[in-house]
Parts: sequence; structure tokens; C-alpha cells
Amino acid sequence: MGDKNGLIFGVIRALSLLLAAAGQGEIVAPSPAADPWAEATLYRDEWGVPHVYADTPRGLGFAFGWAQAEDHLDDMLMAYRMANGRAAEVLGESWADSDAFSLKMGHARLA
Repeated sequence: MGDKNGLIFGVIRALSLLLAAAGQGEIVAPSPAADPWAEATLYRDEWGVPHVYADTPRGLGFAFGWAQAEDHLDDMLMAYRMANGRAAEVLGESWADSDAFSLKMGHARLA
């Protein structure tokens, strides 16, 4: 059964690579010097709810990420620490097992 699963995952991985290679040609990344705020507007209403308006998917992602960071930075940083197996540095020794599990599973490498 294990060999069959390995074969299936191998075929899926190979097909994924082929599909990625057969994409629509060269991918050009946007200039990192370009101002992302030129592509998006973020404002908060009277209840503090963020509203994002964007001209491009890049601008949308930037403004959405900004709003998430404003609202949930502590949670985002803690999730980062947990994925990297470093939560015990902040939360104490009781998190050592969680850190060991994250390191063993390679969460940081997979992210």
C-alpha cells in the first residue's frame, strides 16, 4: 500500500512540475522599488473595519496584508515562531514539545 501511495504522489508531483513548466512563458516580477500604495487604498470605517480598494492583485495583497498586520501582528509573529520551532523562547518550557514537533516535521522548510 505504501508503494502505491508513493507512486501516486510521485506522479502528482511530476505532473505539477510539468504544468508549472508549461506555463505562459516568462514571469516578470514587479519592481521592488514600485510604491505598492499607488495600486491600493486602505481605509477603516467608524467601527475600525478595514476596506481595501485596489487596481491590481499585487496592490490588493499588499493592502490586505497591511490591514492584517495592523490587527493581528502578535498572532502572526507567534504563528511564525511556532512554525519555526521557537515558541518556547517566548512562552516557556511547556512549549518545548510543540517546538520539537515543528522542527521534526520541517514546518519552516515547507512554508
